[in-house]
Amino acid sequence: MRPQNPIEHPLRTAEEFRQFDSTLLDAENRQQLANFLATLGGKDVVHFARNIFRALFDREISAQLNYSGQGKKVGLELSNIYSVIENVFADWDADRKHCKRDLVDAIRRCFKQDYDALRQRTRRATQVLDGTVAHKGNTTTDTTVMT
Repeated sequence: MRPQNPIEHPLRTAEEFRQFDSTLLDAENRQQLANFLATLGGKDVVHFARNIFRALFDREISAQLNYSGQGKKVGLELSNIYSVIENVFADWDADRKHCKRDLVDAIRRCFKQDYDALRQRTRRATQVLDGTVAHKGNTTTDTTVMT
């Protein structure tokens, strides 16, 4: 039986992030998260990071959270969540083809892609409300989800 995601829904806010992070002080909760994340895998480090990112975080959180906590954002880097991710990464990359920097770069890319997409969506919504949208019916494809 595949372990289930211990969070009810991807984390959307810094407050949800902090609350979930504090639950990982308990070793059983850490292990439950690690067991679930270990099932996600990926064909390379970028896909590995994206799969974990999608399981844990909603795109909305990118407005309040980033890897290092720059600006007024909360940082992932020193969290219990990231500690679990690092351990799962070490197991996933047992033959050591990748270094920690590869994981950090992939996670930063996830945050950037989500933040850019969130800003674009917000900009489009504002244009619709303002009546400044030039073309109706234009569709875009979200290419950030990797399987």
